[in-house]
Formats: sequence, C-alpha cells, structure tokens
Amino acid sequence: MSLFTHPGSILGDRRSWAIFLTCWLIYLFHIGPVPGVNENRYLDLTLSIVEDGTFTIDRFHYNTVDKSCRDGHYHAGAAPGPAFLGIPPYLALKALLTIRPLSLFGQYDVAGYIRREVGMKNAPDDFVTQYPFSDFILAHIVIASFVSSLSAAGVVVFLYQMLGWFPMSSSYRLLITGIYAFGTITSFTLPGCMHICRHCFSVLGAFFYCGRFETNTYPPIGLSRPVLCSDYPY
Repeated sequence: MSLFTHPGSILGDRRSWAIFLTCWLIYLFHIGPVPGVNENRYLDLTLSIVEDGTFTIDRFHYNTVDKSCRDGHYHAGAAPGPAFLGIPPYLALKALLTIRPLSLFGQYDVAGYIRREVGMKNAPDDFVTQYPFSDFILAHIVIASFVSSLSAAGVVVFLYQMLGWFPMSSSYRLLITGIYAFGTITSFTLPGCMHICRHCFSVLGAFFYCGRFETNTYPPIGLSRPVLCSDYPY
C-alpha cells in the first residue's frame, strides 16, 4: 500500500482548500505592521537586491542588529532564501505604488524605533531622517501576507494530508490539524516571520519523501520532526 498522496489530490480536495484559506485569512490578522530586527534583515536584502542590485545591505543595515560585516560591507545575518521569495511580492507592491502612492505611519517616532526598538543606538541622524519607514512597513505587510502566511497555511494543509496516512477518523484528523494551526506558535508568531518558509519546505520535503515508501508501515518517526517542531522565530 502506498502512503503517497498525489499533489493532484490536494489541489482537488475541497477540504484542503478550505483549511488553507481559513488558516491564511486568520494568520493575516497576526501580522504586526511594524517589522523587528528579524524581519528587517530579510527586508534589507530584498530591497537591496531590487533597488540597488546588490546582495549587501549597506544602505539599510542600521535597522537591524542581525547582520555581519566583511570587507567593509554589511550582509544579512540569515540564509537569503526568504529574501529571494520576497522579491516578487515586493516588485508587485512597487508597481502598485507607482500608480497609487501610499504612505503609512507618518507620525511614527522613527528615531525611537531605530535606536530603541531595533537596538541600533549608534544609528546616525542622516540614516534616521532618510529612512524609508513607510516603504518597509508596506513591504513587510505584503511579503508577510503572501510569503510567510501562505507558507504557514501550507504547512497546516500538508500536516492534514500526512495525517491521512494514519488510521484515524476524519474528525480526529481535523482536531489535530486545528490544534496545530491555532494552538501552537504557528498561529501567533510564525505567519509574520520568514522562519516559517524553511519550516514549510521541511514539511514539504517530508511529505514527498515519505510518499515514496511503498509499504504498509508508517513513515519513520524522525521525519515527523518538521511537523511537530516549529523554529523559534528570533
């Protein structure tokens, strides 16, 4: 007996779509509008690639402590994959802003944000006054909505499908899925954090790898780790 659930069955499964859309819409409400140092390191790289054509974050590095310096240039202190995923939504946002400009949080204390909230007390005044705060907020909201939150909802759907490999009722399967979706760190923190992207790929890899087993035994318990454990976001 094959444990494999073909991707086509997911796309054609109305319940999976209902779970996906429900989780995604709920996760949207957990996105904080103001990014922190964790989100800024990815946003810095995304904006640097699009706006400056470079993989260094020299122009924006004062908005995060999570960075490294080499040969006089600053780099995001994280794997670049999530920043790459953020490029298409940011390009779409940029195109929309050329048609309909929008500015948010105009009265926000940017100096306090940079020097206290993200911990860069040595940020120069020129950086603070020229910092595109509204652009970063809009980029964060859009990227978190269409990358992080979608990834988080995808993890829930893959978990629901993987539970179908085990002998349990449909109600129990939904209960476990719901507990994971709305009763763990996933529902409150990860949808607004780019860490969920690697979590999604881990679960996706486990889903397809386990599906290769042509056996009536259950998937190796070690492969359940990506589903059972979430990365702490900071």
